[in-house]
Amino acid sequence: MKASPHASLPKQSEAAVQRAVLKMLAARERLGQLVADRRNTGGMTDGKGQFLRFGKPGDSDIIGTLRGGRTFAIEVKREGWKPPKPGPSAAWKHWKRQLDRLTRINRVGGLGVVVTTAKEADDLIEAGLRWPYLMAEVKEDGTVKLYTGEGS
Repeated sequence: MKASPHASLPKQSEAAVQRAVLKMLAARERLGQLVADRRNTGGMTDGKGQFLRFGKPGDSDIIGTLRGGRTFAIEVKREGWKPPKPGPSAAWKHWKRQLDRLTRINRVGGLGVVVTTAKEADDLIEAGLRWPYLMAEVKEDGTVKLYTGEGS
């Protein structure tokens, strides 16, 4: 039996997934369906030696507004990503900040999601445009559960 030609393809990096997601969002923005921007978080030291922080720890990679005024936030992860194991690690603490941010966005009626491919992002944006009362829940394992209000 021959192996699938796709079996050996490397998984996309987070940067590659993010580029593809931003390209998809830009196409939807040209159609008037949304506005979206890439968000950076972190810090740097300026020329005078002063530390400058931008964004807040846990902020999503992409933030935007769907036609109709609904906020969305997309946390982009590499293809095949799995969250770190619970514990004292910096990686777990970082993921928990991201998860908490998405949860807060979802609680107030926004659409906060985690994606590992541009197709996932496109499907979630399409669902958000189609169902104005769509609710999302991001689980600790990174999966996204959607509730449409139509017998979800």
